[in-house]
Amino acid sequence: MSSQVKLKLISGKKEENDKLKEKAEMRRQYLWMRAFLTAMVEFSEGNHDVLEKAVYAGVRAVCLDQKGYLLAWQCVNQEDCDAEELVKTAFSFHTQIVDLFGMMTPNQVIRLFPPRKEYDGEKYGCKDWYTVMDAVKKFGPDKVLGDKAMEFLAETNNLWLQIFCIAGFHVVDDLRRMNGQQGMLEDFFQMRGMKPSSVLHMVEGEKGQKIFVDGDGNFAGKAEKPKPRFLKVINGYK
Repeated sequence: MSSQVKLKLISGKKEENDKLKEKAEMRRQYLWMRAFLTAMVEFSEGNHDVLEKAVYAGVRAVCLDQKGYLLAWQCVNQEDCDAEELVKTAFSFHTQIVDLFGMMTPNQVIRLFPPRKEYDGEKYGCKDWYTVMDAVKKFGPDKVLGDKAMEFLAETNNLWLQIFCIAGFHVVDDLRRMNGQQGMLEDFFQMRGMKPSSVLHMVEGEKGQKIFVDGDGNFAGKAEKPKPRFLKVINGYK
């Protein structure tokens, strides 16, 4: 006697969970923005003990917001605000945070934003713990950074600082384009005699597969998934 199994389709809660995640993300953004603005009010009133608090909260607020536009949106006249005013306000926030970094020493910065504990940068040609320590020595461990703050931040190997620097470059890029200038990436290619179309971008193909295309949209190759390190080719196996 065969028993018939009845299957019941259970609807998931993906959409509900996505909304909760989005709400939690916006809540975190708001809390970091409020912490930054509160610290800046105290700092402007002469309480310099909140310097590190203002810097950390400002960086986290910008990182969660990618470019800092949500942070800027809270501080403009939202009824009459246009895109140009928003970009300029975001740029002023980035500049303000960088100026705060200029009041700190390299030792204070790496204590607040510790570099990743990676030690094989020389092997892969990238930053690691040793390059950050070299930068600290170069700028002076206990010497105030001043107008060299952005230069030092570019030498750090901390995720939050890297996102902050990239967000700042994006805002500057948007500002340049609004003023009729070409972006920094185009300038970079022009200085080196390269064409922007030579840069590859990963997009989704017609069948849903990942492919690489150049700046003109021409197919440049398939994007293959990297094989896990624990998988090895056995010689002689077919």
